[in-house]
Amino acid sequence: MLILLKIDGVQTCIVIDISPCGTSHKRDILIEKLHNALESTIATASKIEFVSREQSGALIGN
Repeated sequence: MLILLKIDGVQTCIVIDISPCGTSHKRDILIEKLHNALESTIATASKIEFVSREQSGALIGN
């Protein structure tokens, strides 16, 4: 899964591998992996935004 974020105005791309599992657990796994990937950044960031699909085309060159 590709997650595009803006952290304090800087666009960031995070790739998280989520193995197939029951759908009720996918959200919790995603949140945990996202938190782990951003743990140090989250502590100091003043603003975190998700990048929309429309904006992501420019970021990844589509």
